[in-house]
Amino acid sequence: MLVLRSAVTIVAVALLSFGAIVDARPVEYAIDPAPQYRIDTTKLPGLDSGLTALPQWSGNMPVGSGNTLFFWYAQAANPMSNNLIFWHNGGPGCSSMEGLFEENGPYRSSDGGKTWTLNPNSWHNNGHVVYIDQPFGTGFSTNKTSVPNEDFIGDTMVQFYLNFFAAFPEMKTKDMYITGESYAGRYVPYMAKHVLAYNAQNPSSAINLKSIAIGNAYIDISPNNDYIGLLPYLQANPWLYGNSKSWL
Repeated sequence: MLVLRSAVTIVAVALLSFGAIVDARPVEYAIDPAPQYRIDTTKLPGLDSGLTALPQWSGNMPVGSGNTLFFWYAQAANPMSNNLIFWHNGGPGCSSMEGLFEENGPYRSSDGGKTWTLNPNSWHNNGHVVYIDQPFGTGFSTNKTSVPNEDFIGDTMVQFYLNFFAAFPEMKTKDMYITGESYAGRYVPYMAKHVLAYNAQNPSSAINLKSIAIGNAYIDISPNNDYIGLLPYLQANPWLYGNSKSWL
């Protein structure tokens, strides 16, 4: 895992070093909407033809005063897809590049990161996917502002979405889904809360949020509630403890 994560860092650093250079226009866009973020995938090491052909954008999106959120956007396999998915890893403070390179993203490696192939189970088969390093200071994101609570994160993400749609206006009307795992069980509901609050105050420029999805969610910080489902699960799966009731 350490070797693979090091390789992930090499690919991401290569992206930052080479810059977002346009190599071919994506199918959906007559004019590339954000050439400043476009990745020249031919300059990233070890990618197969499926990945070099996939239109991708990445960079640090300014959010607030002196802060940025790093994102990596992979276009849907069907460029005309109406789904826009935002993905968040947990932590708090876990980079969503882990999701991009090791979980549900288009990248897959079987040799410790020396070469990368197109993941057949990637979520980009279902829509446009944006992986975000948040909150401020996570991964390649930068900060001059501390992050006090989840409400602050929710408000920050509304600013990010609006800036993202300004850079990629074709995405604004897509059906939007906010997703994540683990501690994103805390993040994601607050993001949705602040999107709904923004929509109520700005109906003419409402964000087209359709739903949220969280996996293996860390929702309640109380240890009692966090493990409340453990006992019935073990009772239903006695093979896990050798059918020994005394172990329970």
